[in-house]
Amino acid sequence: MKRYLKPYRFSFFSHDVRQVWIRFYRIDMEAALEDCKKGALRENPDACAFMIESDQDSLAVRQSWGLDR
Repeated sequence: MKRYLKPYRFSFFSHDVRQVWIRFYRIDMEAALEDCKKGALRENPDACAFMIESDQDSLAVRQSWGLDR
Protein backbone atom coordinates (compact mmCIF):
# COMPACT_ATOMS: atom_id res chain seq x y z
CA MET A 1 0.00 0.00 0.00
CA LYS A 2 1.45 3.34 -1.08
CA ARG A 3 1.28 6.26 1.31
CA TYR A 4 0.94 9.51 -0.56
CA LEU A 5 2.03 12.92 0.64
CA LYS A 6 -0.83 14.77 2.28
CA PRO A 7 -0.92 18.57 2.45
CA TYR A 8 -1.34 20.34 5.77
CA ARG A 9 -1.77 24.06 6.34
CA PHE A 10 0.33 25.06 9.34
CA SER A 11 0.24 28.52 10.89
CA PHE A 12 1.69 30.36 13.86
CA PHE A 13 2.30 33.88 15.13
CA SER A 14 5.78 35.40 14.91
CA HIS A 15 6.59 39.11 15.28
CA ASP A 16 2.84 39.73 15.78
CA VAL A 17 2.02 38.40 12.29
CA ARG A 18 0.35 35.08 11.46
CA GLN A 19 2.71 33.05 9.28
CA VAL A 20 1.26 30.30 7.06
CA TRP A 21 3.09 27.31 5.59
CA ILE A 22 1.81 24.51 3.40
CA ARG A 23 3.74 21.35 4.26
CA PHE A 24 3.45 17.82 2.86
CA TYR A 25 3.77 14.69 4.99
CA ARG A 26 3.22 10.95 4.97
CA ILE A 27 2.66 11.03 8.73
CA ASP A 28 -0.48 11.74 10.77
CA MET A 29 -1.60 15.24 11.70
CA GLU A 30 -0.30 15.16 15.27
CA ALA A 31 3.20 14.13 14.16
CA ALA A 32 3.11 16.74 11.37
CA LEU A 33 2.18 19.43 13.91
CA GLU A 34 5.12 18.51 16.14
CA ASP A 35 7.52 18.59 13.18
CA CYS A 36 6.16 21.95 12.01
CA LYS A 37 6.49 23.42 15.51
CA LYS A 38 10.15 22.40 15.64
CA GLY A 39 10.82 24.03 12.27
CA ALA A 40 8.92 27.19 13.17
CA LEU A 41 10.73 27.57 16.49
CA ARG A 42 14.09 26.94 14.85
CA GLU A 43 13.48 29.75 12.35
CA ASN A 44 11.38 32.01 14.62
CA PRO A 45 12.21 31.66 18.34
CA ASP A 46 9.19 33.83 19.24
CA ALA A 47 6.72 31.55 17.40
CA CYS A 48 3.50 30.77 19.27
CA ALA A 49 -0.21 29.93 18.74
CA PHE A 50 0.43 26.95 16.47
CA MET A 51 -2.37 25.54 14.32
CA ILE A 52 -2.52 22.81 11.70
CA GLU A 53 -5.34 21.99 9.29
CA SER A 54 -6.01 19.08 6.96
CA ASP A 55 -7.35 19.52 3.45
CA GLN A 56 -10.05 16.92 4.30
CA ASP A 57 -9.54 15.49 0.78
CA SER A 58 -11.37 18.52 -0.61
CA LEU A 59 -10.33 20.03 -3.94
CA ALA A 60 -11.95 23.34 -2.90
CA VAL A 61 -9.84 23.51 0.27
CA ARG A 62 -6.62 22.65 -1.61
CA GLN A 63 -7.36 25.33 -4.19
CA SER A 64 -8.03 27.90 -1.44
CA TRP A 65 -4.52 27.08 -0.16
CA GLY A 66 -3.09 27.73 -3.63
CA LEU A 67 -2.61 24.06 -4.52
CA ASP A 68 -3.61 22.72 -7.94
CA ARG A 69 -4.66 19.23 -6.82
